[in-house]
Amino acid sequence: MQKVILFVLVTALSCSLTYAQKREIRDYINQHQQEINLATVKEIHLEESFLQHDLYFFGFIHGASIPQEVDFAMLKSLHQQAGLKYYAPEVDPAMAYFLNQYLSNGNEALLKTLVKFYAKRVSQDAGIEWLEKWQKIRELNLSTPEAKRIQVLGTDFPISANLTLAHIASFMPKAKTGNPTIDSLQHFARLSYPEFPSIWSGKPIMDSGKPWSHYFPDPAADYFDRLFDYIQENPQSASSAFGKHWKDVKRLIEAVDRESREEVIFEGFQREVIPLLKKGEKVYANFGYFHIQQGKINGGESVAYKLRNSLQEDLSMVSIQGLLAKSRVLKEKKYKKAAEVVIKDLTFKGMAYNGFKHSRSWDGDSFFERAKGIGILKKTAKSDVILIDLTKDNSPFKKSDYLAAFSPGGKKWKLEEGKSTTDYFQYVIYIQYSPGICPLEEMD
Repeated sequence: MQKVILFVLVTALSCSLTYAQKREIRDYINQHQQEINLATVKEIHLEESFLQHDLYFFGFIHGASIPQEVDFAMLKSLHQQAGLKYYAPEVDPAMAYFLNQYLSNGNEALLKTLVKFYAKRVSQDAGIEWLEKWQKIRELNLSTPEAKRIQVLGTDFPISANLTLAHIASFMPKAKTGNPTIDSLQHFARLSYPEFPSIWSGKPIMDSGKPWSHYFPDPAADYFDRLFDYIQENPQSASSAFGKHWKDVKRLIEAVDRESREEVIFEGFQREVIPLLKKGEKVYANFGYFHIQQGKINGGESVAYKLRNSLQEDLSMVSIQGLLAKSRVLKEKKYKKAAEVVIKDLTFKGMAYNGFKHSRSWDGDSFFERAKGIGILKKTAKSDVILIDLTKDNSPFKKSDYLAAFSPGGKKWKLEEGKSTTDYFQYVIYIQYSPGICPLEEMD
C-alpha cells in the first residue's frame, strides 16, 4: 500500500513539474513573440541585438511555400537594416555563379533552367515559389546601388555535370590550347538542362541486357569523367591551360569525389564566407533543418556545428529554426502513361506530368515527426508567422530541450548530453497554415 501511495505521489509530482515547465514556456512565448504579417510588412523589424551577429543561418523543413517568403523577408530585412549583401543558400558554386548571372541580366529562361537543376538538390523546394523568390531578390537589387547589391555564395556539393562544366567553361582560355580534352569544354559552355524522353518503366532496358547509357547517353557526364581523369593524371598540363583559374577548376572537379557533403559545405564556408566575415561583412545562409543545428545530432556534425567550433571569438553566429505546423508540403509529382516512345531498338511506354500531391504529414507536425513542445507554439502563436528570441533573460529554452528535440520518421534525435535548445539554435520562426510548393510545370 505504501509503495502504491509513493508511486502516485511521484507521478503527480512529475506531472506537476512538466505542467510548470510548459506554463513557463507558454508565458515566455506570449511575452517574446513578434508577429510577422507577410501580406503587409515590407521588412521584419529586427532588434539591435539580432543585428550585431555576423553569420545568420535560417533552416526549415522543405516543401512549404511560406518559408520561401520568410527567407526573402529575412534577407531583405538584414540587407536594409544591417547592410548585409551576401546570401549563401543551399547551392553549389556553379549554381551560385549562374544565379548571380540571373540577378545581373534578368534572363527568365535561365532562371527556369536553374529551378530544374535545383530540383536535383532539393526537389520539394524547386518550384514556382522558389523562382518567385529570386525574382524578388533581383527586384530588390535593381532598387539598390550597385555596390550594395546582394551577391550569391555557393558552398555546397556539386549537383550536376552540365552545371559544373558550364561553370568551368567560364574559366576556359580564350585561345584553343591544342589539348582536345580541355578544348572540348567549349561544347558545354552554354548551360542547358539535359532533357531525356520520359518513360514509364526501365524494364525493357534491363531485359535487353544493355547498359542504361546505351539508350540514354549523357555526354556531359561522360566528358566530366574524362576531364576528371585527365586532370588527375596531368595536373601540370591542366594548370598551364587554366592559368590563374587552375585552383578553382581543380576544386570544382575534385569536389564530386568527396564522400562527406557536410565537409564540402564546411570547406565552402571557410573559403567563401569566413574571409568576408573577417573583413566585417555579414552573411545570411539558408539551409535545411539539420544543417543549421549548432549541436551534434545523433553524433553527426552539421556545418553550423563545425563553424561554431571553429569561428574566432570576435565573430558571432546565430541559427534561426523554422518550424511548421498545420501546413502542407510538396510530397511528389504525379505522372500518367502517355504515347509509346521508340528509342533505338526498344519501345517504351511514355510518361507525362499529371499534377502533384501535397501532404500534411510531412510538415514536421505529425504523428511520424514532431518537435517537442510545438503544441505550445500552436496554442500561443498570435499570428500565422512569428519570430521568437529564445535567449532573453530567464528563458526556459536555456535549460530545456523544448523545440530542439525532434522525432523525424518516428525516431528521436539524440541530442548532446547536457545541451539545451539554445545550444542548437537561438531563434525560432514559427509558421502555420502554409500551402505547399507548386511544381514549375504548373506555370505551363
